[in-house]
Amino acid sequence: MLEELHARVPEYEVEGLEVDFLVPGPGASVSLIECKAARTVRPSDAASMQRLTAAAKENLRKGTAVEMFLVHQPRKVEASTQAVAPGVRSLSWPDFLREL
Repeated sequence: MLEELHARVPEYEVEGLEVDFLVPGPGASVSLIECKAARTVRPSDAASMQRLTAAAKENLRKGTAVEMFLVHQPRKVEASTQAVAPGVRSLSWPDFLREL
């Protein structure tokens, strides 16, 4: 899947963008996972992942589902929402592991 992303997304669009994990899923799906050591995450923590997804979606096969996760340390008081940025789910690492 990574080779497909690199082959289909022009290098100038991918250059400088990184994500911690790229996990192929069933069918044509792929999950992008960014891990942070902090307990609190900000929308800017997801910016590179969002830009990479936007660049890739223009060139991936039609119907390819892309999920984005921002994984972080557990908060002392859990937030009532998982939304951190459009299309990005924010989960503590124990919650993320439970969803696998």
